[in-house]
This record gives sequence, C-alpha cells and structure tokens, in this order.
Amino acid sequence: MRILLLLIGFLIVAGCATEPPQQVNIPVVIATVKPTVPDKPYLPIYSLKPDSKPDLVIKSYVSSIRLLNDYCDSLIFILDAYKS
Repeated sequence: MRILLLLIGFLIVAGCATEPPQQVNIPVVIATVKPTVPDKPYLPIYSLKPDSKPDLVIKSYVSSIRLLNDYCDSLIFILDAYKS
C-alpha cells in the first residue's frame, strides 16, 4: 500500500513537471523623454528694409542660409536619436 501511494505521488509530481511553461505578458511603463527642439533662429533678412543696399541684402541672405543650415543640422541630430 505504501509503495502504491508513493508511486501515485511520483506520478502526480512527474505530471506537473512535464506541463509546458506559460507565457505571461506584463505591461511595462517606459518613460519617454520629450525632445527639446531648438528655437528657430532670428534671420538677418527679417530686419532688411526695402531700400537696403544690395551688398547688405546679399550678406543678410548668406548669413541667413548659414543659420538655417545650422538649425537644420541640429534638428537632424535630434531626430537621429529616435531612429531605430
């Protein structure tokens, strides 16, 4: 009788060990960092007057283009961090 009870106990334990594991999905909160977008620079062409000299207009446009290129580069740098 004792052997029978022992055998039943082993079979029960053996049956539990062969059960396939279950996958449990637990939602995890991930903190996202809001990117800090730099302000658009004030461009020299904004301060041009209609009667400005052509040399001043050309210098203003060239410096505005340089400022916008730097601004574009900083935005691309920020976006590169979010590429996966």
